[in-house]
Amino acid sequence: MRPIDFRIIRRLIALGCTAVLAVLLAGGCVGRPQTALPREQMKRVERALNEVEAATRDATRDLRRDWEEQLRSAQAQEKPDPLETARLEFAIAYALERDQQFREAAAGYHKLERGPLGPPANFREGEINLLGLRDRKEAIKAYGRAATAPLGATLWQRVPAASGRPRVQGGIVWPSVLAGAPQGRLELVAAAQAAQMALDLLQRGDWRYQAVSRFVALLGGDRRYSHALALLLIAVVVKLVTTPLTSSSFRSIRAMQSLQPLIKELQEKHKGDRPALAAEQMRLFKKYKINPLGGCLPMLIQMPILIGVYQGIRFYIFQLSSARFLWIENLAHPNMPLLIMYAISLYFSQKLTTMPSADPQQQQMQKTMTLMMPLMLTVFFATLPAAFILYWLFYNILITGHQWYMMRQPAPALAPAGGAPEGAAAKARPRRRRKK
Repeated sequence: MRPIDFRIIRRLIALGCTAVLAVLLAGGCVGRPQTALPREQMKRVERALNEVEAATRDATRDLRRDWEEQLRSAQAQEKPDPLETARLEFAIAYALERDQQFREAAAGYHKLERGPLGPPANFREGEINLLGLRDRKEAIKAYGRAATAPLGATLWQRVPAASGRPRVQGGIVWPSVLAGAPQGRLELVAAAQAAQMALDLLQRGDWRYQAVSRFVALLGGDRRYSHALALLLIAVVVKLVTTPLTSSSFRSIRAMQSLQPLIKELQEKHKGDRPALAAEQMRLFKKYKINPLGGCLPMLIQMPILIGVYQGIRFYIFQLSSARFLWIENLAHPNMPLLIMYAISLYFSQKLTTMPSADPQQQQMQKTMTLMMPLMLTVFFATLPAAFILYWLFYNILITGHQWYMMRQPAPALAPAGGAPEGAAAKARPRRRRKK
């Protein structure tokens, strides 16, 4: 039986934690697959919306019944046209909104969230939840889906007319209104920008939004550099807060490394007897007061901090959309050169902090994981905003520097519980009996 290398176990857990974190982050920021409607279909949708705007309430109901009949006919075909059905379903939901049947309209828009009319449907659902149903939580969810729309995606937004009174919701002057509101008009606007503006208004009271905002204000509030420098300063603060956890994790790894020769002896002694080997290993860990998962638990504790920082950046994304840094024109958009820099930094940090192993199989596994993590995260983070990648890049550099420093410190001497320290691979020497 090969000796257990807990460094490999730690790396596997780290990879799993990173994958979970990446899925969580990507789930909140990666847009769902959407295909743009052809120009002719877009015009047909807009004509339907204008019909609703111009019609009375009774006429709107007649229009909705006609569209529902057309939808049934389209769905009854052997191969329904998804573009045609999406157009009709959106028009029906808009007519329901005009008729103030808000729950039915929200459900109709929700069905379209993954289709070609996803961004405008998600945005209208957010408007209904906020202004019609007064459900702030569901409104944030719907706006969040619209905010991840691909670059270039557009939606129709109902805005108050110049002579109309602005809509006030929760003390906020809202930039749009529901269908059929007096003196409102339709405008075609950028989908992601409209949704991000709505989220910015709703979330600016959140403590995570306020934390990022104060860091930006502390560094001057200049959109040419303050936002990026604020992200770097946040990375420094987070690293200072998590340094005790990182140090504890690394000390535990070094202690497990020092214990490997004794574990190898036990494996040779109890070859073929796994229950006895497991029992002896647990006695060994207890004797030297070493937790075999001590290098992994601190990493799990850090995850809520990292997710909290990400949420703060996501809440502040509308303000970041007009911020620049070096060659990055928009910190709210993905930036591939920056992502490649992050992947390269992660590869070298993995390579630097990988402890050597005498086992060829374990060496090969370490090499595979050193390559796999940067590649996997490059795929996961490809659509994340440059602001988060910039923060993550600098944080990774700080962690690598800390680990590089600790690797060059002498390995801790093993000390049995209540006994004197021993060498890394020293065996407990038996006491000599005194001659009588």
